[in-house]
Amino acid sequence: CYHGLKELDKKYFCPKCVQDYGFYVPRYSIHVRVIDHTDAASFVLFDREASKFIAQSANELRQSYMAKGGDKNSCPEEINRLRDKKFIFKVQLKMRDVNSYEPYVIHVLKMSNEDSIVSAFISKNTLEPVS
Repeated sequence: CYHGLKELDKKYFCPKCVQDYGFYVPRYSIHVRVIDHTDAASFVLFDREASKFIAQSANELRQSYMAKGGDKNSCPEEINRLRDKKFIFKVQLKMRDVNSYEPYVIHVLKMSNEDSIVSAFISKNTLEPVS
């Protein structure tokens, strides 16, 4: 199940599917705050994109972190290394999702932190600071 499972006794329950599972596979769901000179937004990185930048599956990261004595409620250093890095995001916004009364959903299609791509974007888009 790709939805949030809740741990109950020795089983895992999905409130959305209304089903019990005997085991689970850890997956990334990393909430990041993206800030530029114009505004800020919250994005969620899931497995495919997150594992590219952390270079480990969520399961491998969890096992190594717990083996080092990490607390399951704290954040591994590998995830904290994403802080203060520059990324380029390719996003999609569906106009039907835009509603003035609710936050809208921005889908991250791709992301990159390659210096050549970031530098090319910055050089082509000289952005003036907003006063």
